[in-house]
Amino acid sequence: MDKKSWFGKSNKSASALLENDWRSIKWGEEDKIRKDLKEMKVRNPEVQHLRILVHGPVGAGKSSFINSIDSIFQERMTSKAIAQTATERSCTKIFKVHGIRDGKTREFLPFSLCDIMGLEKGPTEGLHPDDLIKILKGQIKDGHKFNPVSSCSETEENFVSRPTLSEEIHCLLSVIPADVIGLMKDEDFTKMRQIKDQANDMGIPQLAMLTKVELACPEVLKDLKVVYKSKKIKEKMQECSNSLGVPMNCIFPVKNYHEEIDLNTDVNALLLSALTRILDFANDYVEDKKPPAPANRKSSSDEQHKSRLYPDLTH
Repeated sequence: MDKKSWFGKSNKSASALLENDWRSIKWGEEDKIRKDLKEMKVRNPEVQHLRILVHGPVGAGKSSFINSIDSIFQERMTSKAIAQTATERSCTKIFKVHGIRDGKTREFLPFSLCDIMGLEKGPTEGLHPDDLIKILKGQIKDGHKFNPVSSCSETEENFVSRPTLSEEIHCLLSVIPADVIGLMKDEDFTKMRQIKDQANDMGIPQLAMLTKVELACPEVLKDLKVVYKSKKIKEKMQECSNSLGVPMNCIFPVKNYHEEIDLNTDVNALLLSALTRILDFANDYVEDKKPPAPANRKSSSDEQHKSRLYPDLTH
């Protein structure tokens, strides 16, 4: 039996936590962060909504993340995306672009979360690799039904031959379950790295989200605010970084809503903190795609004046 410390915690609990948070979270400021995200401006006039593609293995929490974000902005529990139960098959069969509304004004916010099939076991199971590339490029329309055997062809009505920047993906978010990351096979990470490499070749930023942190660490289950003190969660994040090839500062541990019926401020704060960074990366991407401003063309009279003053430089 663990001996109790002077502070009423067991030595075992104390040893599971670092003395200080190694990342800062603005606990209790969810209203301000939510307001900031509602008022966020996309830094490219060609794009109305930043598109975030959420992908990962079956049951990782992709759809639950989408539902959790939608619930925060609706300020009530919602279920836009069908969440996965205990099965090895993906519930998501179509490419779905989920617009997020302001719960009060009912207007769409300047970002969308895109849902696709979960990565299934076997090289020929789940989403066709070519379809994923086409989604990154914006060549597949919202609502397209996936076929694991054949990719969406150029003759299909859901194929976009000349996509705009608005239809492209602006950030790739890989979702990994913290509680079972050590049990995931190399095959799973190989598929995810291949997707990440495709996004990297296109210049699309890639981030990772570590879900189910409350199941990976008993201390976090008791108090979500110790997530950045938990040695176990930091170890899981490092494992994710090593396996997926994503730097630590691009990995965000979160807890999705799953069995709750009411919103929780701590859950919201952690999710909104991650979402803020994700949208920052996406906004940087579209800003870099902004066409350069036309250079001011000098008038012919200016050129003539220059030739008179500096005749040697104009010949």
